[in-house]
Amino acid sequence: MKHLLLIAILVACGGKQSDDGLAQAEPKSSKPTPVPDQKPTPTKPTSTKLPMSTFKPTLKFREYAATILAVPAADVQGGAEDAADAASKPQSVGGVWAYAVAGKDNPQREIRGWATADGTIVTGEQHLGLLLAEVGVWTNSRKETDAELARRLAELLTWSYGYGFTFIKNRDLGLAPPMMTLKPDGSGELVFFTDYKAAGPGGAGGGPANWVEHHVAFKADKSATLTKTKK
Repeated sequence: MKHLLLIAILVACGGKQSDDGLAQAEPKSSKPTPVPDQKPTPTKPTSTKLPMSTFKPTLKFREYAATILAVPAADVQGGAEDAADAASKPQSVGGVWAYAVAGKDNPQREIRGWATADGTIVTGEQHLGLLLAEVGVWTNSRKETDAELARRLAELLTWSYGYGFTFIKNRDLGLAPPMMTLKPDGSGELVFFTDYKAAGPGGAGGGPANWVEHHVAFKADKSATLTKTKK
């Protein structure tokens, strides 16, 4: 009776009867359960190449510098990333923002000047009146004296010439400090002197002096023209 009961239980559990009359359990399959294919999540490739600036004043100033350096504008480096960055430069004045850029293969040769928000380039050779206006030459209620503005303009223009240039701050060797005169109609002039010393014995600035007189004539229409005379 017990033997028959055991056979019944094994058959009910999926077994089969052996040749000796005993039921045997079906062996479990050794095949692994198939797993659906899973595609790996794609990852974006990383790049070490810096994106080109889209800030208009920077693009325009790089284009201007590229014509002087005789290189593609894409090879010119430097310049502000946005308006806040541009306004933070020490030589920026109001809406006239300072720039110093260079070719990637010759970073020692900087091209300096200014640019406005619309991409207008300002240097000693073009649109100089915009710089004078921002400094305050034609501002009626300005606090600075003509002498103070003359010194500030001489400092800014000398900076724009590049490395090795300094302006004469005090009367010396017959050369006067920066002087500016302004007439009631808005016309006037700025005169200052610079010295340039190329790299030479003893380090940078060790070469002979090169005195140059700078004369800025400005008109009532707020335009200005710069001329230079070697002394």
